[in-house]
Amino acid sequence: VDHDVHHPLGDDAYDYSRFHSLPPLMVAGPGALAVLSVVIGFGVGPLLDPLVGSALGKDIHLHLFPPDGVNLAFALSMTALAVGAAAFAVRSVWLRWPFPALASGPQVYRWVVGRVERLADLLLRTQGGKVRYYLAAILISVVILLIPALISADQLGVRAFSITILGAADVLKLILLVLALGATLASIIFAKHLLAALSLSIAGYAIGGIFLLEPAPDVALVQFLVETLITVLLIIILARTSERERRTVIARVWEQTRRGLVRDVAISATLGAAVTVMALAAVSSRPTPNPIAAWHLANAYPLLGVNDVVAGIITDFRGTDTLIEITVFGVAALGILTLLARPNPGRTMQWFRRTPATPAPTEPPAAKDAIQEDAERPDPFVYRSHLNSPITRLAAVPLLPISMMIALAHILYAGAAPGDGFTAGVISGLGVTLWYVVFGYEQVKQRLRWLHPAGFIGAGLLIAFTNAILPLFFGRDFLALTAISGVSIADIKLASSLVFEIGIWLAVFGGISAILEAISHPKEVEPV
Repeated sequence: VDHDVHHPLGDDAYDYSRFHSLPPLMVAGPGALAVLSVVIGFGVGPLLDPLVGSALGKDIHLHLFPPDGVNLAFALSMTALAVGAAAFAVRSVWLRWPFPALASGPQVYRWVVGRVERLADLLLRTQGGKVRYYLAAILISVVILLIPALISADQLGVRAFSITILGAADVLKLILLVLALGATLASIIFAKHLLAALSLSIAGYAIGGIFLLEPAPDVALVQFLVETLITVLLIIILARTSERERRTVIARVWEQTRRGLVRDVAISATLGAAVTVMALAAVSSRPTPNPIAAWHLANAYPLLGVNDVVAGIITDFRGTDTLIEITVFGVAALGILTLLARPNPGRTMQWFRRTPATPAPTEPPAAKDAIQEDAERPDPFVYRSHLNSPITRLAAVPLLPISMMIALAHILYAGAAPGDGFTAGVISGLGVTLWYVVFGYEQVKQRLRWLHPAGFIGAGLLIAFTNAILPLFFGRDFLALTAISGVSIADIKLASSLVFEIGIWLAVFGGISAILEAISHPKEVEPV
């Protein structure tokens, strides 16, 4: 072996001088396999015909040599064996030829890993920390993906698309659409965060009104509830952020050159036009109108026994999607609570302890006085509600149980009227939100000791997945519907979908409570 040969991927070649012959026992195993392969090869018919025939259930005949004489496959096999034997016989000649040195496996691996790391370093240079650049890259990618479909307008059927106003309802839809667009534009233009948040909520309410006129009462109800919840959460976040920090953020948003502003407007307009054309083409190019919706309308009551098609879709037709959605929402809410809040470790650990925590050592009087003084000092990060008055407290206290009762009605009658586990979770979450707005974090934790977001999320997911998996033990499908026929209590349908709705409600309510606790917590990891 020539030790002076340099490898193209590195000079750390193996030291072949350390190699030695294998022990006889290590050679015996491969040798036995080689002998068996020769024996079985020559005796392939008598040895393997009975085994393979019994496995396949029919008579077969295996041959080492073609029974009908030499064919092309046999000739190629013999040629390969002859060439291999000849190359081995003259190996002393071609081994002296100046072949280029081949890289070893570890060298190839290190080369590939090095190139991947260089590519990763190049990609990391694009991560500058500005969300607008990330968003621009995503939007540009979407436009590029839509370009092939937008090349021919005739193919998309856009030229045949027309808008027809049939009555006053269509005029009202058009007005709500203009209101939504104007409110969205206002949320971008307004420099004050509160006005921008309110404008965005107006756009959401306008979209909900369009859903209501379609009519799609379930979707409209969810839209109204979610917009209300998001608006309140944004107001709480703004109340916890100082005016100086808000001004700094808005100044950074608008501190850009005219060229940057034109670029952002061009990207937004291009994406909006592309998505609009695709949406119009999708609507006008359908071979039949609303085929999936028609199937759901025709099969909701015969298959599930529910009048509300949306409830049937959520709990049965697309129940797996619902399971995934509540799981993602619950995990995301717990992540927000973990990242934004700084919970009390002692209080958290008491959840999992059956025995009382070890009492803290007694502090000397001087230390106690110092701790008391620190506790009485105002904390700049504590959210103190300015709405805590006798009137607001009088409104907040009864509204929480009322919201729970409304949520219970949505769960029990989900199959007969608009509303389901999602709307029940948002409604009950709005009741808790009012408590956080009026009383503040500390008062809520003291008064609502039963409010443990992680427990609600875990219970909801456990109930939902148990309801989905349990039919498998009885030989039925995943999420199969189980209903008690002939039994009705106050027109409530007793079925497994009711259990599923309860799980959805607990998961959504726990997720909303976790988000509220995170943004209302008096201590944060870092200032906003």
